[in-house]
Amino acid sequence: MTFEVEVIIPGFYRGATNRHHVIAPGRNIATMAVDLPPRHLHLDRDQGLTIEWPDGRTVFYPTAWLRRMSPSADARELRKEIDRNPLTVLPSGGMTEQLRAERIEPVGNYAIRIHFNDGHRTGLYSWTYLRTIEPEVTLGDAT
Repeated sequence: MTFEVEVIIPGFYRGATNRHHVIAPGRNIATMAVDLPPRHLHLDRDQGLTIEWPDGRTVFYPTAWLRRMSPSADARELRKEIDRNPLTVLPSGGMTEQLRAERIEPVGNYAIRIHFNDGHRTGLYSWTYLRTIEPEVTLGDAT
């Protein structure tokens, strides 16, 4: 059995949609939703990242939260170790100053890379990943 795959990248092709289409022999079509890029990103280097999503929601991600939830391999392994052993000693990193997000860098049309002042910059924060790590309080939702 062979499959033909068509991948549509949002905003890349004229008239593009937010769906991946998988077309199998017999022209059966299955679709899978993907997250569209945000409408707006605002980085406050000391406080965090504010994202306005296409659905109108605005979410604030504190700098420390973004660093802790980095999708990099070393950060994922540290989170797994903490889950296994809550008494895990966290690396200090030797920093004496406040953690800052120095800049964000676009990665294609699907993610950003955040450069932190502690030297960390290996995690790629995809739009989908950012949706899954949203902090509990969303701007405009707090009462």
